Amino acid sequence: MVYVDKIIDKKGKTVKIVYDIQPGEIFYVDKIDISGNYESRDYVIRRELRICSRRPL
Repeated sequence: MVYVDKIIDKKGKTVKIVYDIQPGEIFYVDKIDISGNYESRDYVIRRELRICSRRPL
């Protein structure tokens, strides 16, 4: 089971996403959608992610 918690800091214009992953089945990330981003290109955000599309989670 995977739980997601989003912590939004409007003042600092950041979002912290916390994944709480409980042992169990293997899941695969199908697609990562990035929206609402006006300051950076999507590839800049993607390179900072620790997970990738089509990889086991």
